[in-house]
Parts: sequence; structure tokens; C-alpha cells
Amino acid sequence: MSKFQLHFEINSFVGVNQFVMIPADGYGYWLPLMKNYLDICNGVEINCWNEEQKAINEIKLEFQHFMVDVKELETYFRGELTEQVKRFFLENYLDEYGRIKWFTILLKKNDKHYFNSEHWGTEFHAWEVEGKDVQFIKSVMPQEISFHEIK
Repeated sequence: MSKFQLHFEINSFVGVNQFVMIPADGYGYWLPLMKNYLDICNGVEINCWNEEQKAINEIKLEFQHFMVDVKELETYFRGELTEQVKRFFLENYLDEYGRIKWFTILLKKNDKHYFNSEHWGTEFHAWEVEGKDVQFIKSVMPQEISFHEIK
């Protein structure tokens, strides 16, 4: 069976305020989706906009062993996907608006990108996807999503 890439994203949002949008059906998909990929991967990169100081400070405090790279617009954190990091993504993932805290999470398997959560947990990219993966993803995601297979 050949493997392929998959891009999928949420299509329906509600506004919390003029700057924050969250999925209309909520983030009920977050835990099963992340549990699945966190169990497969062993490395992580987290990207935050520099103005998201609360999220940046929390990561710096929680994961002092992460490599930090501050660029003009974004701060990047890279490190090993430990049990502590996995718990953080599964237990402490919403901000004060009820939105995923991090702009981008890149999960890696042996230094290769394997799964990305982008735009505060509303757009995703998966590599090494098979038919069973698509069935799982469709079973946990809201019905109103865009799905694109990249062969």
C-alpha cells in the first residue's frame, strides 16, 4: 500500500473577539488526534508569534531543555517529545479564549516531519498516511472540513 501526504482543515469558525476565531464545533477532535500522533513521534517544534508572550513564557518555564530560536516575527522551540511534553499538549492546551495556545506544532519521527498542527489547531498536515489513518482522522474531526490527499 502506498503512503501519501494529507492536508485537512476546519472550515467553520466563530469569533471570540475581533482577533480570535475558534472552530464552531469546538476542539473535541484535539485530544484523540494529538494522542494518536504523540504516540508515534519522538521530536517536537513549537512556533509562536512573538507577541504571544504568555505562551512563550509558559514553554520557557516548562521546558528549559528546549532549544529556543527567536526570529523577527516568531519564536521557535525544539526538543525531544518526552512524556512531560505529551502531557502538556493533552492537559494544558487551551488559552484564556478557549483556543489552542500555539500557532504551530510540528511533530517529528526520527527527525522527519510526521504531523503538523497549524493556525492554533485548525489546519493539519500529515505525512506517511495510509487508508486507515484517513478513516481515523475522519472519525474524530468535525464533518465540515477540507481534505486534500497529496500523492
